[in-house]
Amino acid sequence: LPVELLLELGQMYNLQADRETAKSYYQGGLELAVQTRDEPAQARALCLLGALYSCQAMITEAEKVLLEALAISTSIGHDLCGGTAWSSLGDVYSNQSREQEAEAAFLESHAIFSRIGHDQGAANALNGLGRTYTNQARTEKAEKAFLDAYEVLSQIGDDLGSANVLCDLAIAYNDNAKPAEAESTLCEAHEIYSRIGNALGTATALSGLGRIYNGQSRGDDAERMFLESQDIFSRIGDDLGVANGFLGLGIAYNHQLRSEEAEQAFLKAQEIYSRLGDERGVANALSGLGEAYSEQSREHEAEKAFLDAQAIQSRIGSELGVANALCGLGKTYHKHQKEKEAEKAFLEAHAIYCRLEHNYGAAHTLYLVGEIYRVQFRYNEAEKAFSYVRVVYSRLNYDRGVANALHSLGNVYTMQSEFTEAEEKLKEAHTIRLKDDDELAAAAVLRDLGEIYHAQGRSMESKEALTEAHEIFAAFGNQIGVVDTLRVLGAVYTQQGDYNRAERSYCQAVALVNFIDPRPSPTPAITALGQVYQSQGKHREAENAFHEALAVFKGAGDDLGQAMALMQLAALAASQSNYNNSVEWLLQVEDALGRAGRDVGRAALWGLLGDLYLIQGQVEEAEESFKLSQAIYRSIGDAPGEGTSLCDLGDLFSRQGRHDLAEMHFSQARDAYASGKDEEGSAKALDGLIMSLFNQNKLDEVRRWFKAASSMAEQMDKPLSDACLAVQSILDNLESSNSVY
Repeated sequence: LPVELLLELGQMYNLQADRETAKSYYQGGLELAVQTRDEPAQARALCLLGALYSCQAMITEAEKVLLEALAISTSIGHDLCGGTAWSSLGDVYSNQSREQEAEAAFLESHAIFSRIGHDQGAANALNGLGRTYTNQARTEKAEKAFLDAYEVLSQIGDDLGSANVLCDLAIAYNDNAKPAEAESTLCEAHEIYSRIGNALGTATALSGLGRIYNGQSRGDDAERMFLESQDIFSRIGDDLGVANGFLGLGIAYNHQLRSEEAEQAFLKAQEIYSRLGDERGVANALSGLGEAYSEQSREHEAEKAFLDAQAIQSRIGSELGVANALCGLGKTYHKHQKEKEAEKAFLEAHAIYCRLEHNYGAAHTLYLVGEIYRVQFRYNEAEKAFSYVRVVYSRLNYDRGVANALHSLGNVYTMQSEFTEAEEKLKEAHTIRLKDDDELAAAAVLRDLGEIYHAQGRSMESKEALTEAHEIFAAFGNQIGVVDTLRVLGAVYTQQGDYNRAERSYCQAVALVNFIDPRPSPTPAITALGQVYQSQGKHREAENAFHEALAVFKGAGDDLGQAMALMQLAALAASQSNYNNSVEWLLQVEDALGRAGRDVGRAALWGLLGDLYLIQGQVEEAEESFKLSQAIYRSIGDAPGEGTSLCDLGDLFSRQGRHDLAEMHFSQARDAYASGKDEEGSAKALDGLIMSLFNQNKLDEVRRWFKAASSMAEQMDKPLSDACLAVQSILDNLESSNSVY
């Protein structure tokens, strides 16, 4: 057969994804071209073989034959083959994350094809450039390159080329937080592939849709797309497509909390990628495994998987891949309460995303940093982070991200008891959720609104919001959401004194948790049930519930959960005047908070222990506790907290008649509150300082500080404290007596 016919037959089989048959025809054409010394045909055969090897992830072989094709084309001045070779080399470099070389190759290809007026070749080069820009997170340039390529291919009636570009354009849209555009673009590509009978393209479009649905947390739809695409990839023998399918399935299973199935999918993907020599694929599979391991509380395996993924991405020069791995690593640290390590990983990832001008990645990591600040009670920093994220997502027209930021802002305000601001932000988030038809996310907002209404004593509104959230969660089979709403409903019923309904809600929540996972599973519902029993005076039942919660949290290695259960046991003991037991429980709380790295909680706890010691008349222990509290607050730079501990010490010394020490500590407390811009704290410390000076008969200083206290009360638009009014009365009497005398 003539060389050209052999090559055309090879192309026909390649389009049908029968790559082994295509390879045999290409190799036959190449041998014949060499025998007949037909250099143009030889260059063309090498180009076709190189592109085929690239699709099969045979990177070394692909680069070798393409460089050979380029050398022949250059020597004989065959621009068509030269442009094709450069374009295929761009794909090879891109697959190796050699993005700068890929960009240069595609630009060279585009220049050649543009010079000779070959529109299809120029469009293909633009498409390659778009993929390179996508890998570099230069999403705006990627979109432009894809749209320019699509315009050319549409004009010349190249349906297959148009569909290929649409698939790549959808990835750029998705990476640029445009999920709606990504989905519609992929659906259009799928329609073209189906119409022209291209199985490979159909499977690619389905896989792309699965990826989009994963990003939208539509796990069932994503799973269906990946399974359909895998069936096609398996049928046509496309191992890379099969591996990509397993990767997508693993992500879908992770979103559905099916971590064991996810693990198996990622392991299969990793095995295929390793066999094909696709390092980027291996790294992506490792990142997925890290998430699956983290969900299974296999912390060390998760950390290792993400670190291995990061190392591979770094080795192949993929900064975006490094940032993604760091982001996953940070989530693992955060899940296992290693907040310092999590913050460091997120900030490193954030810096890379910013350097790459990857706005979505930068906003997402800053959002995660905000969550770290929130759980660390660093409310001002959390508020700034979420507010900035909201602005970025608004600029990107990413409504889901805006709603996430608003929801988190609402939670930050709730934690500071700023309920008006919290309600406003949550209602904004709820409106966006409804507009986007995201019912599950809308239900989560309703649940949190229910908590706000409960905190404000607005029981009817709280029950209405929580009941609606409960119905949505139940309709979608979201059992975790159902548990959360039952828990808050129990709190509402407790507030109303309806202990039977409260008990029923908590018992349903506990039973559902056990149904979700028969293994011991930590849940606040058990602790809340104990609180209901305590409110009813059922102290034994309450104690049993708290002990059950403590055992569950210990089994799960949840230090914060243990602290919560121990705190309830301490409160129960104190309510029965069993202060010795209460102190013992609180010391265990301090130990659990220490393991969790919650220094703010530890400092507050030592203050509480000091109060308990005072109740029992253990003055030395109380003094030591208040000093420990002050030391911790100072070490973490919490000036208002340190001021509180200093005031506690001042009160203690005043009781003992050690007024000079009381004066010193109240003075230091005032300075601490002032540095933290805490006016109410400063006023409280000033009251103590005035009383300690008065008790030492330092009347001139009393008068001076009394004027300061009066000025502060006027600025705060608040009346003078009872202590100051009493001192004022005594001073007035003294002045009157002196005047009479």
